[in-house]
Amino acid sequence: LEKLAISNHEELNRRWNNPNKDWEKLIDDYYTDETVIHPPRNPPVTGKKDICEFLRKNFPTMKIQMSLREAQSLGEDSYLGIFNICGTIDDKEVDRFIIYEIWSKQTGSWKFSSYIWNSINAKVDY
Repeated sequence: LEKLAISNHEELNRRWNNPNKDWEKLIDDYYTDETVIHPPRNPPVTGKKDICEFLRKNFPTMKIQMSLREAQSLGEDSYLGIFNICGTIDDKEVDRFIIYEIWSKQTGSWKFSSYIWNSINAKVDY
């Protein structure tokens, strides 16, 4: 399970960190219309369109690096991944997060069901 969680997140990181990323394609590949994210100091954001708008607006140039803290099975087709995330802009650390992600397998692909994160050391305003 840990290998799956790391593999899914490494691919997400690779695509997220691409400066020429296609936000809509990234969101379409990892989120559903029912996905809910819970950003710090903001109300929940639901669905691909609103999540895409929120992430594009708040994280346009942030790169992320993750390390797995824990992975727990939530059944045959879902798991909880808990990660440490370091966010950088122009190679300077701007925040650290702990993120709790629920991934579910949908039509053969792993996608976010929901996630929540906290900001440990924000040097940017979301």
